[in-house]
Amino acid sequence: MYRAYDMRLNRDHNDDGDVPIALEDDNDSDDVIGGGADQQPIGSEYESEELTDDSEEEEEDITWIEWFCNAKGNEYFIQVDEDYIRDSFNLTDLRDVVPYYDIALNTILDLEERSYIGRLNDSRSSVIENSTKLLYGLIQARFLITNRGLEALHDKFTAFTYGMCPNVDCESARQAVSRRTLIPRSALVHAGTPYWM
Repeated sequence: MYRAYDMRLNRDHNDDGDVPIALEDDNDSDDVIGGGADQQPIGSEYESEELTDDSEEEEEDITWIEWFCNAKGNEYFIQVDEDYIRDSFNLTDLRDVVPYYDIALNTILDLEERSYIGRLNDSRSSVIENSTKLLYGLIQARFLITNRGLEALHDKFTAFTYGMCPNVDCESARQAVSRRTLIPRSALVHAGTPYWM
């Protein structure tokens, strides 16, 4: 399902600094889910068809949220419940902040046809891609203050997803992440132990 999208990301991605550091990624085909689906091993034609069918089924099973959160460079993101995203109350005022809001929201919820975005010109497609990432980040910021969001954040914290503090006095304490502002693209993510934050 995301093979065409991944290939377009690999070909058209530019690092012009338009997205926050937590959203940028190298988009290596090995690191993007489904990126290697076009490469088939040498063998009989029957084996190749069988492997291709399996990889297509796996691509259809993954949601945009899972794909995005598992992409290289997005380790800090948590998977927001789709029920939370579908509740319009939780999205209040985001329409005014995010360009192409409806397309971005439909992409996050897997309601937007991937082929539609692939047919757009490169500049508009890039804007929609960045809008989708921006919208997901803003939704996640709101989700994090819910009980389910705090539980997901705690799971990442206890799994050392954010790393360990390099300060000797912290005795390898887990790091947490925070931002000083909710204004998009205005500040980088800060990592540190709760003692130093």
